[in-house]
Amino acid sequence: MVRLRLVNAALPRADSQSELRRCRETAARLGLLDCVDWFTEFLEEDAAVDLLSQADLIVLPYMHTPESASGALRIALASGAPVAASGATIFDGFVNENMNKEYGFTSIYVLNVF
Repeated sequence: MVRLRLVNAALPRADSQSELRRCRETAARLGLLDCVDWFTEFLEEDAAVDLLSQADLIVLPYMHTPESASGALRIALASGAPVAASGATIFDGFVNENMNKEYGFTSIYVLNVF
């Protein structure tokens, strides 16, 4: 059975709460609400790493963002689980071959399909 584990904090802002509500409504409409583990409260880094370490695959489907680095990727890699990331420029420093060799990252895959 496939389960989706969402480990991402919902902020106490209207836009964040609206997006969370939209995601839950979409999952319910598709009959998948019971297939999703929703971890939307703020978690300390150790707790997030622990939850992610239990995953068979971590997916980071980022699109374009003005941010210059991805803390989410660093935490995902720290979990030891395989990571699939989009080809977004925020991941450029991690996906080049020299960086992977230098830091020993062997579990990151770049997916350009997102």
